[in-house]
Amino acid sequence: MGEEVRADRDGENGERSSTKEGDSLQFQASIAPTSTAIKFDGAGGGARVQLDLPESQYREALVLTSYRGMLLNVTVEVDENSP
Repeated sequence: MGEEVRADRDGENGERSSTKEGDSLQFQASIAPTSTAIKFDGAGGGARVQLDLPESQYREALVLTSYRGMLLNVTVEVDENSP
């Protein structure tokens, strides 16, 4: 298994560690409460999912931006405390 990436993974001098294959990031989010939160390509080319992260997950969202353009393996697990 790869190294887990945490939002506080800055080096001693505040520099960001580089993202590499096998890194992972875990955070809480919900599917945005809008009718366009899940959009399907009419030509069958895929879908886009919009997630809302709570303010407490802001740092994780910043780390997530370093994954742009990368293929991600996504696992969805419903939180046991979810209403």
